[in-house]
Amino acid sequence: MKKLLIVLSLIVVSPALADSTFDCTDLTGSWQGDRFDTAAASQRKVTGTFFHNSMVLLEYEYDDGHSTSNYSEFVRWTCDGVFLTLSFPLNGQDADTVVDTYKIVELNSAYFVYRAIDPDCEGRYGDCGEITYEAIRIPTIEYYEDGC
Repeated sequence: MKKLLIVLSLIVVSPALADSTFDCTDLTGSWQGDRFDTAAASQRKVTGTFFHNSMVLLEYEYDDGHSTSNYSEFVRWTCDGVFLTLSFPLNGQDADTVVDTYKIVELNSAYFVYRAIDPDCEGRYGDCGEITYEAIRIPTIEYYEDGC
């Protein structure tokens, strides 16, 4: 009887311990997150527009209360339902790529939570570490292959 209870408890608890799997197609579209970046001493807003072709446009805005700086970049994204990976080419060279991996904590049609996994912080601007980020879906313009 004792062995049966142990087996039953493992069956009930095991699914709760497994990683949740999310639908990666929910990523397509635009997301916006806003947080205070301690290292940069600025409010940081990031807008990410995920395209079906595995590219994402990342647009950053830093506001320190005196001035605002903006920059943007296109990077490649992959998703397996548990992890989101962003590949940043350096100096236009795919061979010199920085890869950031994030664990997807929550993803639905309106809300996205993800946590950096073991980031390489050398040479990074702003906060870096195993930070949890939150983003909300924002309206986006659909772009078609012919540019219309």
